[in-house]
Amino acid sequence: MDEHWYKHPAFQDILGSIRKEWRWKLICTGSLILTSASAIWVIPGWYVLVPIALLAGLMKAFWQAIATGPLDSSSVYRLLQGHSEDIIWIYGSLLTRAPLGVVLSKHYRVYIQTRDRKSYTIQLPEDRYLVVMKWLNRALPHVIFGWEEQRYQQWIRSGTLSESGEGS
Repeated sequence: MDEHWYKHPAFQDILGSIRKEWRWKLICTGSLILTSASAIWVIPGWYVLVPIALLAGLMKAFWQAIATGPLDSSSVYRLLQGHSEDIIWIYGSLLTRAPLGVVLSKHYRVYIQTRDRKSYTIQLPEDRYLVVMKWLNRALPHVIFGWEEQRYQQWIRSGTLSESGEGS
């Protein structure tokens, strides 16, 4: 991608999504650290070694995440920044959280498929989905956009895609 794309508001939305995911990882890891630390006080005898080992591993993961930062630890960011030619298919889906029929939230999940059959996801607010998808379509003209059952079946069978969705 060209350097000027990095200043585009849609790319900033992607960065915001990456940062939000990183913050949630830190919050979850931090809460597991607190749980492990409190288990050390409750568990009697030599069984305390399990939460101590867990605590040590979690603290290492927590400090590594802080040291690397949200962008350096994000595979989506590295993919878009340096290996965007590996992306072959991008599609999105609307996810609605509605327990007992009460809509709590709506957001889009953008799926990015690569040549080596890896899948990456970005979570976006409902109002920013079209902006980001249009920008990605302009920034990555070689990529196939949109979900089709034929494409999915071809992807499952062969790991390759053609524009028409038929076998290659």
